[in-house]
Amino acid sequence: MPHVDFTKVFTTAAVTGKRETLSITLDGGKVFEGGTASLPSAHEESVGKKTFDTTASLASSRNHAYQGSLTPRKYTRERLRSLIVECPSFQHPRKSSGGITLTGKHSFPLVINDAFGKANTSNIYGQGDNLILEHIFEDILEQEASRQYRSGRNLTLQKILSINEGWGRDNMIVVGEVGIDNELKWSINHDQRKGTTWVALLCAVFNLPRIVGAATLASILKMSFENLYQISSVTHAADLNGGALLGEDVPKRFHLRGISSDMACITLEEAKYIYGNAGQVTGAFLRYRLNGHDFCLPATVGRGVLCLGKYKPTAHFLNEDLIDKFPFAKIIFCQDMRSALALQRILDETHGHNPAETIVTAHLGTDLSVMSWGYFHGHNVVFVPAPTKESMAVVKLYRDYITGAQAKSFHVYCGFLLHSKPSCDLTGPVEGVTDVEAELLRMSVWLDAVERPMSLVQKVDKNAVLYDGFIEWGQQMGIFSAPQKHSRHDATNPSRTLSLFNPNLGPAAAQATTLDKVTTAQVFVPGGITLVHGLKDSGKSMTCFAVAKSILTGAPLFKIISGGEPSKILYLDSETPQDLLTARLDQFGLVGEVNKRLFLVSKSNHMCTDFAFSITDPLFRDHVEKTSRGLGCRYLVLDNLTSLMADGGLYQAQTVSQLFNWIEHLARHGVGVIIVSHTLDDSNAGTAASKARGSQEFSIRAHTEIVLIRSTEILQQHLGTEAVQHAAAQDGLVVGICIKVCKAACVLQKKTLWLHLPLGASEWEFLAATGADGQEIRIPQTHCELETVPPFRVSASADVVKSADFAVHNPQPKESDEVTIVQADSAKSEELSLASIDLSADEMKVYEFARKGGRVKTSLIMSLVGCEARKARYLIKTMQERGLLEHDGKTGPQQGYRIKK
Repeated sequence: MPHVDFTKVFTTAAVTGKRETLSITLDGGKVFEGGTASLPSAHEESVGKKTFDTTASLASSRNHAYQGSLTPRKYTRERLRSLIVECPSFQHPRKSSGGITLTGKHSFPLVINDAFGKANTSNIYGQGDNLILEHIFEDILEQEASRQYRSGRNLTLQKILSINEGWGRDNMIVVGEVGIDNELKWSINHDQRKGTTWVALLCAVFNLPRIVGAATLASILKMSFENLYQISSVTHAADLNGGALLGEDVPKRFHLRGISSDMACITLEEAKYIYGNAGQVTGAFLRYRLNGHDFCLPATVGRGVLCLGKYKPTAHFLNEDLIDKFPFAKIIFCQDMRSALALQRILDETHGHNPAETIVTAHLGTDLSVMSWGYFHGHNVVFVPAPTKESMAVVKLYRDYITGAQAKSFHVYCGFLLHSKPSCDLTGPVEGVTDVEAELLRMSVWLDAVERPMSLVQKVDKNAVLYDGFIEWGQQMGIFSAPQKHSRHDATNPSRTLSLFNPNLGPAAAQATTLDKVTTAQVFVPGGITLVHGLKDSGKSMTCFAVAKSILTGAPLFKIISGGEPSKILYLDSETPQDLLTARLDQFGLVGEVNKRLFLVSKSNHMCTDFAFSITDPLFRDHVEKTSRGLGCRYLVLDNLTSLMADGGLYQAQTVSQLFNWIEHLARHGVGVIIVSHTLDDSNAGTAASKARGSQEFSIRAHTEIVLIRSTEILQQHLGTEAVQHAAAQDGLVVGICIKVCKAACVLQKKTLWLHLPLGASEWEFLAATGADGQEIRIPQTHCELETVPPFRVSASADVVKSADFAVHNPQPKESDEVTIVQADSAKSEELSLASIDLSADEMKVYEFARKGGRVKTSLIMSLVGCEARKARYLIKTMQERGLLEHDGKTGPQQGYRIKK
């Protein structure tokens, strides 16, 4: 006799959580309760094909009454037609509104997307192809329908397989069963039509399109298509009670019907669990792969089982339990979940990775409003955008949510971390891309190729910029649109008005009318661009050190041009060997200024491999800008432009334009940029008519252009005066400084200053000055009385020759030598021996006043030097640091300073 184990029937039915009474009545009216029932052998039809009716009346899982009938009930299509969902409506994923305004199209050019590879630029927040999602959902429906049918939990499915309209031309008889492999097999009208899926059965029975058949099946199973993509704030029982995970119902693979077999298989590659604060599994991020492309879907725990597509997925962050556990850890927040998972994988394989220091996170879905942003309270967050323009625009929303949760800081990495292999080598030349686009590609890192993951994390952290810096970078790269400046005179319709200049909004820049009124700030304008160029060995770097010394100390430049307020300098040196650079610093007395007011970045000790020592590298420029801003530097020196730019960059219009966009950005923030370059080697080389090498943009955009003329051309072309030519034939460096353009001090334009730097000397000696016609002109030297060598007169050529000859044969002593400073205007000459001291004119005035008067006060220094209180205090501070002055012990208004014994 055939047997049926009703204990299994009950156990399966009990999974639903319903309190049910199951009973079966066999022929003869005998009722079996629990255990195993024996059926008479006369029954030819197996029990597996019978329909069991259930009624809710039992309170205990061990007390069941089974009732059934061997004669199945008959149903018609007309009775079941109400099941049909006529118009399925699949809502698009909700997106948070707002973001950064993009320029042009909302996507990168096709050549850029092709270089990144479609695998990296699509499916960022989940599976973005609705057709693929529909097929996945349909596969989930099929498995769930068969499972519910076998368990006897879904009477509607049993009714569909029990359609029997009798024999007739338009009638229908449906027969079907679900095998132990959970696959349905059905036939209509004795195999006139047959199939293996529930959706196909519904379509055949009710003559429906496939999409309507799938929607109808979802309605029967009480499942929603949105459960695959629409993240919600719904909290399930697993999130609340910390219950143990009873099982998993996560498909390991999907077979997409209607697609060629080689493209139809989706496989599960990774399941990353999400843990609650009680240690329970609350969900998972599932990474599937289709045709080599990865995408992620959310899994949710419902009724103790981890499953996909059955419940509304709760919004979770990757590693959110660790974020809460380690409040001092830095958070690397990847916009693309796949990149976060790839980064996490390589970190897990790295010895020394500590989640207490760095935690990787991400999320699925596009609706940011449902996320629990409180996890980031007090954390330092570094955000890594995905490689699409639309994704980058959303960074603003992330900034708002994360800072709104009172994160300690929010920075953005100006680059991309790619989870899949790009289609080409992004660090090499890519055909068809512009220089800007090439830089964008070079900033991308394929995670699987990273050999030192911890170094990568450090690089991401180090190169991340503040949100404003990210916006500026995006504007420079042509991704974000720059804000339009509107006139304040017409706020009603600013887009259609011109901004009219108002002279009362700021002070007027005073133009010097005589040479003795010119200051260094007019030649090297803060917020301006100065171009200095000359042939090889013309003294470009030595001249720049002299300029730097004047800017750093406020001392006069070349004993001719008045100094200004001392300012800090960031100096980039790309050519000078380290030992020679140190020697030059020592020669000009600048060793003590290094890392105080002078900050040097030398190519000779550049060890970082993350970016090139080149101003065409956006990462290098970003570091330069951050360093300059962080140190409070007012000037940036680029020495030398030829070696600071990539090969041929000087002549590439696009590269030069990008460089000037960056330089002008610095200038708008008050940074004066001094560009040192080479002179074009043509027939005019070495003369006042020389042109800088490279694009004409350098000369066009410069506020000041200075041409350096070397000794070779002085002697060959008989340039300058007799004293200049005589000095050029001697040892040391003789240079002509031709001010070709000086917009802030036009009185200097087309004039040449001829200078001599004796071997080993720290001070330049003035030889002569000539005008545009080459004739000698008088230059007032109001700053010479405090210098350490006799002043040179320029009124008579004989005196000039005599003074030049004196300079050549009597070079200045080095800093280590004893220097004697003579006060010419004193009634009685007094000599003061100062070892290893190089004083500016203002410092000398202060020192002499304190020496004669016994003490000096801030107010007296202001009157003595003719400066503001800020500079007076600065002079006192520097002279204290150098051991020249000390506090006199008094306080309040009587506080002063005296010569330190």
